[in-house]
Amino acid sequence: MKSLDEVKQKIIEMGHCKAAYTLAHAAASACNQSYGVSLLRISAGLDYYNMKLVAVLFNITKQPDFSNADQTEMLYWLDENGWLESTPTATSASSNQGVEKSSVSSFENSSLYNNEVSQ
Repeated sequence: MKSLDEVKQKIIEMGHCKAAYTLAHAAASACNQSYGVSLLRISAGLDYYNMKLVAVLFNITKQPDFSNADQTEMLYWLDENGWLESTPTATSASSNQGVEKSSVSSFENSSLYNNEVSQ
């Protein structure tokens, strides 16, 4: 697939920087639902050109040269070259749960939540 080839070339070109790992995880996510990357990480960590590459991946199934075999090949390449070993958005599970709980508590105490519950 042309889009996956373009992403692969860009990853190689960028080397082992955080942005390359972000792009690699976005590509993996476009190939298999078991992978993912934060939209915040994409927004903060990629320049305009690389965000455009990710945007193309959002519609991967609509591309004229769509191929499950090419998706599988891309996943193998990413894995064999170490791009999936490190997650660009890694956080500890315990600190992440704390953030989620406080966010939920704040939302539950908001007037927006109370209005939706009462309706």
